Amino acid sequence: REDVALGISTSGRSPNVLMALEAANAKGMKTIALTGRDGGVIGKAAGIHINVSHPSTARVQEVHRTVIHAICALVERAR
Repeated sequence: REDVALGISTSGRSPNVLMALEAANAKGMKTIALTGRDGGVIGKAAGIHINVSHPSTARVQEVHRTVIHAICALVERAR
């Protein structure tokens, strides 16, 4: 199995999340970004980018929560 790094940022611009994804990419890990607004630099740094293009942080977080639950269900099903 391969390791995966998941970065979450409603603004798409969180420096610590960007650094984590860059480090994961350097190690050859698969990277996924959950972002809001326009996705920012974090969306560009990930191999898979899931963007909630909305200006409201609360709305973005609601959708992110649902996406995370869906990812967890898929992982559990694949085990």
